[in-house]
Amino acid sequence: MVLAVRTSSGRVISLVFLACLIILAAWMILRPWVAGFAIPPLAHDPDLLRAWRSHPEHRQYRHQYMGRIRQYSVGLQDYQEASKQYRMALRENPLSSRTWFDSARVHWWLGQVKEARDALGLALRFNSSSSRLRWEAALFQIQLEDYEGAIANLRHLMITEPRQRQTYFTLIHTLMRPADFIDTTLPAEPGVLSDYLDYLVRQEEVESGRVVWRRLTGLNPSQLNPSIALSYVDMMLEHKDLSEAISSWNLLLRLRGIRRTADSLGNLVWNGGFERDDTGGGGFDWRIGRGAGAEVGVSSTNSSEGTRALKIAFDGTHNPGLIAAFQIIPVMPRTRYLLSGSIATAGITTTSGIYLEVKNFLDDRRYAASESYVGDHPWSEVRVPFETPPEAQAIILKIRRDTSQKLDNLIGGTAWIDRISLRRLD
Repeated sequence: MVLAVRTSSGRVISLVFLACLIILAAWMILRPWVAGFAIPPLAHDPDLLRAWRSHPEHRQYRHQYMGRIRQYSVGLQDYQEASKQYRMALRENPLSSRTWFDSARVHWWLGQVKEARDALGLALRFNSSSSRLRWEAALFQIQLEDYEGAIANLRHLMITEPRQRQTYFTLIHTLMRPADFIDTTLPAEPGVLSDYLDYLVRQEEVESGRVVWRRLTGLNPSQLNPSIALSYVDMMLEHKDLSEAISSWNLLLRLRGIRRTADSLGNLVWNGGFERDDTGGGGFDWRIGRGAGAEVGVSSTNSSEGTRALKIAFDGTHNPGLIAAFQIIPVMPRTRYLLSGSIATAGITTTSGIYLEVKNFLDDRRYAASESYVGDHPWSEVRVPFETPPEAQAIILKIRRDTSQKLDNLIGGTAWIDRISLRRLD
């Protein structure tokens, strides 16, 4: 009988112990959700809310989050109370950069500028490696009119956060002139210089672009980004700086190991046979155009020499004035040249067909033009002699078609152009 009582008591104790374990486990699982009902959500900092819900007994998280509620929540906003909560949070963890930063903003909203600067300085000291903190600090420093501090943080971010450099460049241009930025702040690192050159080209900052180009090529030209270098050449051509465009183009070719083929020596046209793709359709290479009802591109279906030619296919539905392709070519003044090439056509309708044209690079004045090719023609040689005037520096060679003035003006058919050459006659 005594043995039975002991057995029954043991079972009760075991059941009670097991129930306690189950309750404890359930509490550990449910605690974040239970705590969530007592904590108002705040969109500004979901990570902090998650930390408090997981550890509601942690006083730093509690004071820090309540400070943010008092700081940012419209219905509960009270800057004095927010400042008080942050002070209590900092007593728990005086090294919290996030709390120092939030405290700095509260001080600023309370008109306490010195205290705001001091708190921001501590936030950066305790977490100087945080890109997010440095970005927020830079924006805040602009509000504090601490422009030197903002520029210093942006400079650091340019080095450590390459994906956001365009944003940093844009902001820093609102704080200082590009020339001053280049002289005093721009990091002398190839990656930063290359991205900044790209930014300047996009903004068409020609003078600053020249300075950065020289600095970049003087530092480590082998690390030049070919597409950015080509964009720089294009910018120089757009602004008629022919000498800078030529020198940067030649440097780009040399660094990439690109040379003229043996059969093109003496020919001033680059890629006259449309055989190469290594210069990306920019600089002093061909620029391919487009027009309604016309498909323009390099094709291997028909060529006069080699394997490729420029093909222009018209679909018979439009009457475009078309520059199918053009190229800028440096020339000498007072010099006689011969432009030649091969043109073939198949079924070109209307009285206005494909022809070659030479114009002055600086003022677009026409020097010479070939006859227009329409109908059906096998490969035929085109020869256009001309002489450059005293002020000539470069020409624009165009492959084009003019709008027809006839009633029957919807052009159809196909034209091919190959073996374009420009040589001195003197």
